[in-house]
Amino acid sequence: MKNKKQESNMDKKEVKNLHTVINALEQMQKINGNMSLRGMLTFFTVKLLEYEEGQATVKQISQRLKTNSSAAGKLVKSHTFLTRHGTIGSGLLKTMEDPANRQSTRIQFTQKGNEALSAAIKPHKKRPHLGAKGDRGISILHYITV
Repeated sequence: MKNKKQESNMDKKEVKNLHTVINALEQMQKINGNMSLRGMLTFFTVKLLEYEEGQATVKQISQRLKTNSSAAGKLVKSHTFLTRHGTIGSGLLKTMEDPANRQSTRIQFTQKGNEALSAAIKPHKKRPHLGAKGDRGISILHYITV
């Protein structure tokens, strides 16, 4: 009889990567237990876009998540202090009008958002991180959102 490790077609690196993704998602659930997977992807994608393109907009989020701008805007708004319904949101992101293009909405992390991101992507003792020393968080974000 084969042992369980032999039956899997995953190598050690893939297993480590999977542990990293699971840890990040578990940490986000601890921060906000009501956050949907789509909401988590939105949150991580904002930071990834900031890193890759220097800024994040609702249009970029919609393109990256393969959804329409309205749905992306609703997902982003759920992470701001006040949701589109005027209720208290998570406060992880803030939005502002783009001064160069008034039809575009820029998205940025709040201090609370940066702290949540750090908690979600920090290396875990039993769940190793991915990437080089200086880009751990971005490597994890890229793995989760791509």
